[in-house]
Amino acid sequence: MEIKRVKYLLNELSTELTVYSQLYGSKYGVSILNDFNPMIFRQIQKSYINSLFMSFSRLLDPASQGSNKNLTLEHLIKENNLKSDSDVQESIELVNKLYRQTKIKDYRNKLLGHSDLKAQLGDTLIETNITPESAKELLSAMYNVVNIIEFRLGKVDALVHSTADMVLPRDLDGFSFLDKLKRNV
Repeated sequence: MEIKRVKYLLNELSTELTVYSQLYGSKYGVSILNDFNPMIFRQIQKSYINSLFMSFSRLLDPASQGSNKNLTLEHLIKENNLKSDSDVQESIELVNKLYRQTKIKDYRNKLLGHSDLKAQLGDTLIETNITPESAKELLSAMYNVVNIIEFRLGKVDALVHSTADMVLPRDLDGFSFLDKLKRNV
């Protein structure tokens, strides 16, 4: 049941990342959004980024100790006794490396999860190294951890490689939204 929920959360994150990339991933899309209402779409972009960062962080926080456990990738590994599995370890190490490189955790800790005084006042610059491409790479690596866990537990017959690419219904995706906005600008 926990694996199903993590996969659901990964799919939600993938959908959100796909829509964000469709809306804000090109100069054309940003131009349409800015022509329509730059202030509103800047706020929506900021909300998307914060939501994406929190979603990544929730799944990548360390496994909690005690009775109140967090549903994270580390928790799945620990609960299924796969800490010593070399493929699982290799895949989670890649996830952790990519996560560190993006600096999402620093941003989350200083600006989203807490209101760090120096960061809020601009005395400490909190930078990230994340792009839509690096976010997709991180998300694909996270999917692969879950795929290996499912394979090791015998829940699937073959080990597959997942990507973060999500295909949305054409009339409900970000591109269709941009087309509709363009017609009304």
